[in-house]
Amino acid sequence: MNSVRVLSVFVLGSSLLAALFFGGCGTARPVENSTAYRTAVKLNEEGERAWKSQEFRIALSRYREAAEVFRAIEFSEGLAINLLNQAILMRQLGDRAGCGAALEEILGHPELEFPEPLLARAALYLARLRFEQGNIEAAAEAAARAVKWDRQSGRALDGEISLVRARVALRQDRPAEALPLLERARDAGNPRVEADSWRMYAALRAGQERWEDARTGYEEALRRDKDLGRPRPIVRDLLALGKVLARLGHPAEARNCFLRAASAARGSRDEAGQQEATAAAGRLAESAGSAATPSRVSGGD
Repeated sequence: MNSVRVLSVFVLGSSLLAALFFGGCGTARPVENSTAYRTAVKLNEEGERAWKSQEFRIALSRYREAAEVFRAIEFSEGLAINLLNQAILMRQLGDRAGCGAALEEILGHPELEFPEPLLARAALYLARLRFEQGNIEAAAEAAARAVKWDRQSGRALDGEISLVRARVALRQDRPAEALPLLERARDAGNPRVEADSWRMYAALRAGQERWEDARTGYEEALRRDKDLGRPRPIVRDLLALGKVLARLGHPAEARNCFLRAASAARGSRDEAGQQEATAAAGRLAESAGSAATPSRVSGGD
């Protein structure tokens, strides 16, 4: 029992999680033979099992206990990982303040000498959280810290950080700065980030009324989201693509996208998406019907 796990994917608005393993390879460190270390790892594993069973509050309790044991033996890696776990769970439970506090605890204590990859991850998560809270300046600051630590630890998070920075740039009305960041995010080799960056690129181009570019962006996002099996992003892609196709003068293709969006939304129990897609398809059908009805011309006697 010589590994510590962190549930590492912190995507706001998403429940998809992945496990990132630390330790468990090479020569075991002496501390790994201690009772305290093994207790903490056991608590961590219990937390993961509770998470997978969707017993989120039990999972949070176990991660807190694990963190305190790691804190007591000054095992900074284990402490940081379990603080990250807590942050992810508290975000899932709607406790944004608690989430931010857990992340700030990692970032605000240089004396604990947390590993740089975990500092980069905590700063990335904090940037996403602050952006969601509408604190754009704090999001930009956290993203800059993430860049620094990620560069020092192999750039494993480069795509995700670039995506956050692009989002911040767009919110600050700096599209010229956002475009190369979106391209960089697409090139990072993370399929989820690729899909999100294409969607963001498409929205930017749609706002500029560059409809063909927007079409390309939404089509690329849709293809990747389908490969990844992401129900709600698929609905968003189809809705946006339908609107772009309508702007381009392709009502039949647009209506087809709306009908597909309504079907996908039904499958994912996305009632709001289904209603929006159904209404959009209906409006196009009415418009087409009106155009197909010949005008009545009055004749003279």
